[in-house]
Amino acid sequence: MPTHDRYQELDAWIDAHFDEEVRFLQELIRVPTDTPPGNNTPHAIRTAELLKTFGFDAEKHAVPQAEVEAHGLQSITNLIVRRPYGAKGMGLTVALNAHGDVVPPGDGWTTDPYGGEIKDGSIYGRASAVSKSDFASFTFAVRALESLQAQLKGTVELHFTYDEEFGGELGPGWLLKHGLTKPDLLIAAGFSLVQDLDYIPEELAGLDRTLSDTYYGNFSVFQSVPDSWAIKQLFPVMPIHRLDEQPTRHAVISDVSCDSDGKIDAFIDQRDVKKTLLLHPYDGHHYYIGVFLIGAYQEILGDLHNLFGDTNAVHVDLSPTGEVELNQILKGETVSEVLDYVQFKGRDLMDLLQVSINTAVKERRITPPEAARFVKFYEDGLNGYTYLEEPDGE
Repeated sequence: MPTHDRYQELDAWIDAHFDEEVRFLQELIRVPTDTPPGNNTPHAIRTAELLKTFGFDAEKHAVPQAEVEAHGLQSITNLIVRRPYGAKGMGLTVALNAHGDVVPPGDGWTTDPYGGEIKDGSIYGRASAVSKSDFASFTFAVRALESLQAQLKGTVELHFTYDEEFGGELGPGWLLKHGLTKPDLLIAAGFSLVQDLDYIPEELAGLDRTLSDTYYGNFSVFQSVPDSWAIKQLFPVMPIHRLDEQPTRHAVISDVSCDSDGKIDAFIDQRDVKKTLLLHPYDGHHYYIGVFLIGAYQEILGDLHNLFGDTNAVHVDLSPTGEVELNQILKGETVSEVLDYVQFKGRDLMDLLQVSINTAVKERRITPPEAARFVKFYEDGLNGYTYLEEPDGE
């Protein structure tokens, strides 16, 4: 049978059994697994009962009580469902791991945290998203696969464990340590990007910001976009090259100033303000990001903050035929020019340095070649850009 037809069969089976999967998830939600206190064995027993109705035999692996209590918990029983296909010993073993434990509910619930109530197409309850939903997804994925009655080789294992909130040592770690499973491949329940969800569960809120990267830009927030810091003004920000690649890294942008507040960590979203910006993975080469609609006012308002001068600038126009035209390139200010604004003359600084250098040479603290290199380094610095430069001045 063509692959396309197989996919259609899977889609049809999943659609036909969707309500059954939801009811299965509701039953899982209705047995609390708050951790702490971590009394999770009752949930494992109920899960095994539900799996039995599908013809899935769940092995129950109880963690010794002393080990459980040593971790500050009350009871843990991990489950393994093994579904072998084809001749024994042929094919790979693929494990699907999800956890049933969840942190206790916080305040503000308007529904029963253990009710599995459905309202407006959403299901409400502790661990409905993380990770009892994965119990349901993995179980029904295997059932859908088996509905094809295809000739398969290998084994799929369902690992339903109960120690994610305390580190996993008594969950998947315990199963591996005791040789109860030796999968070739593992798929663990994880988060997808949640910013486009209509409802974000409390345990997912802020996840993208917590796990975000920091990209350091060669600019000063206070000099170039001070309103971003001062009044939380939002400016359009986006990469301006590698546009044929999918950006996959959640990131915030920090500058090269000495202030820890020199960063952009609020960005325009379709409906709201997002805390990270999707950027491309850093590959060791220059990476260019544009901040738009700032106008000349932002640079003027910055007024040499931290003695960062004007940046390099380019005037870009769009011709009547739609061609991009670079009409004028303006060099940013040098260190000497910026120091001149605060009454430090570059020539005077060089003269003072030269006196100190001459004294050091006479006292044999440095050699004449060292003195020459030091003077050149200092002079190059005065004549250089106030922002970071490549060694060749690029």
